[in-house]
Amino acid sequence: DVDLGAIGTSDYSTAFSVEVVDSTDAYVKLMDKVFDLAAIKALLSRDDFTFIYDAMHGVAGPYAKRIFAEELGVPTENLLNCNPSPDFSGGHPDPNLTYASELVKRMGLTSTGAKLD
Repeated sequence: DVDLGAIGTSDYSTAFSVEVVDSTDAYVKLMDKVFDLAAIKALLSRDDFTFIYDAMHGVAGPYAKRIFAEELGVPTENLLNCNPSPDFSGGHPDPNLTYASELVKRMGLTSTGAKLD
């Protein structure tokens, strides 16, 4: 049996081995080449800027935690529903105002997307 939660290489014979990798490492390196993460971190740390991310229990959640929290310093309480679930934890995977009510509420928006004062 291969423990997919354990990073490393497991040898099963001289014929083959299985390597489990942390794919978020490679993703962070790629994003650092594509985007100016230092500039994004500076933006996210400004007092006049707020940021909330809802992964809606999709596969992007672990990547969001790694990049936004660990690399860019976003507080984890601003990262919603980042634990992947095959059924999206009973929610709907469509990120619109109807199905992202928790995000809309946290952002202080009305159901039409207008900002509440």
